[in-house]
Amino acid sequence: MRENLSEVFQYTSPDIPVYSRAIRLHWFINHTFDCHWYEDLEFILIDDGAMSYFVNDVTYQLSQGMGLFVNANRLHFGGSGKDPARDCRYTCLFLHPSLLQGNSYIEKRFVDPFLYDPGRDAVVLSPETGWQLQTLSCLRSLACMVQEQSDGYELRLQSQFYFLLDLFYTNTRAETGIPARRSEAMQRGSRK
Repeated sequence: MRENLSEVFQYTSPDIPVYSRAIRLHWFINHTFDCHWYEDLEFILIDDGAMSYFVNDVTYQLSQGMGLFVNANRLHFGGSGKDPARDCRYTCLFLHPSLLQGNSYIEKRFVDPFLYDPGRDAVVLSPETGWQLQTLSCLRSLACMVQEQSDGYELRLQSQFYFLLDLFYTNTRAETGIPARRSEAMQRGSRK
């Protein structure tokens, strides 16, 4: 952990900025991990049990079968909440936004408004809602790809990550978009 609370971790793949791992809450002191943030998009999939997840002062209660999307650069931590004996087995998946930034139009139109939307800190994913169930299935597939790393998985991963972005874009459009200072810089750059 750095002084600014950003967590340092090693990607699962040496060539692609992705990470996936199955984790248990009881591995952490008091069944709670420290408050931190990443530049990566984080997805939590609850495999068994339940946990409380805190993102920028909002608490989300997650149980088996549910998931949570935590946007890049958001302070967050998870734990057993009010029941210190409660355990949870979950899968975490980190995908760096650079995987979506190969085309400036797509980046400006779809990626940046989502990443820089101050109202989009987290999205709870429930198997009870159609698009969210589809999202959870896609996330499980991505997590398996990252863990297994079969030949050519990088191409499938890239394709699934764009599919995932489309699911979020279609169902949770960014409200406020790119911060003003970045928008102004883009407009100045396009006038040249």
